[in-house]
Amino acid sequence: MRTPIQKGQIKIGEALPWDVFTAEGRRIFRKGFIFRSKESLFRVTKMELFYERPTPQQGKTSFAALIPETQARRRQVIYEFAADKEEIDKQIGGNIFHLIDYCIAAEEHISEQITGGATDQLAALNLLTENVIHAFALSSEACLAAVHMDYEHHLSSMQPVYTAFLCLLMAEGLNLQAEKIHSLVAAALTANLGMFKYFDFLVNRSTALDEEESAFVYAHPEASYQLLRDNHVSDEIWLTAVLQHHERGDGSGYPAGLKREAISLEASILAAVDTYVAMVTPRAYRKSLMPKTAMQQIYKTAVAKDDLVSIGLIKQLSIYPPGSLVRLANQEIAIVVERNKHDSVAPKVAAVGHSLDRLYNQYILRQCDSPSYKIIDVYQPESPVEIDMNLLWQSSVPSLPKTRYQEQ
Repeated sequence: MRTPIQKGQIKIGEALPWDVFTAEGRRIFRKGFIFRSKESLFRVTKMELFYERPTPQQGKTSFAALIPETQARRRQVIYEFAADKEEIDKQIGGNIFHLIDYCIAAEEHISEQITGGATDQLAALNLLTENVIHAFALSSEACLAAVHMDYEHHLSSMQPVYTAFLCLLMAEGLNLQAEKIHSLVAAALTANLGMFKYFDFLVNRSTALDEEESAFVYAHPEASYQLLRDNHVSDEIWLTAVLQHHERGDGSGYPAGLKREAISLEASILAAVDTYVAMVTPRAYRKSLMPKTAMQQIYKTAVAKDDLVSIGLIKQLSIYPPGSLVRLANQEIAIVVERNKHDSVAPKVAAVGHSLDRLYNQYILRQCDSPSYKIIDVYQPESPVEIDMNLLWQSSVPSLPKTRYQEQ
């Protein structure tokens, strides 16, 4: 039975003694998570949260539970935000998902510093940008999988990193130069600085924003821009993308109501990606949309508005991006592991069973260009599904055993 969390039960600097759930039953923090600041704790306590001590018969369906010796997905540590990559690498331990976690934790830390009045965060922002680019270079498939299935952080710090990953995907398709890529990723990580403190509260509202809240949201691109200038950012591509990331080609955007010809390419990329990430990440009042559903909705709008950038994003993602759950022709449930750049409907997948109640004791790799393993539809479970991401994307985690895959 889930019990409401009362004021004072979660404290700064103390590890959570239980998993924390939303009213809808989605786990948002694991046992052992530690809040580091008053701001983080304030945002969380605005939500209606519950706790329970799961038994083996309770909680999420866990594929990882079938393999008890598997390395854990998370590291229950407080990261030290080092100033050099060698020290960061020591903390990460060669694990792509630990690196993603580190980037999200660093995003939160830096944002708290800047919105708390710090004006010396430019070096930290540049290092975070390089770490995000490094993570995507290590395994773009693992990064895209995280976007579509890993939601165990605050949206305010998670969404910018996931947006940055998809900006890198777009940059890859457009063959952007390295310096422009850095500027674009940095913009993705800082575009919402101006509303960082209240982001989680505002985006999880199930009712319309009031007049004051709406004014705050509309002002956040300019507020973000000013915070960056205060931190000595002089990169005009970066600054322009932040200032324009809510402008729309038809002039309906904000803060300046610019038309397409006045909006930078980087801002247009950031706008398209930001829309998609908002659709596929969950909110307190709704589940996340399946990637295919989100792309269908975006494509319909993009065609009507001749939005070539959004259409380009859909092409880069492919119909079934990594992390998508699908049903195969042989009635197996599978998780998309890797895109097929030559055939978007035939990615590499890992079959997990014929139902979530009858799971295989190991993942079985399938190539969907075979008639038996053709994808017939996306699969949406009734409750969230937890898997061991290290095993599915172990090419980026060479220290893990290779025997948990079965090739067929």
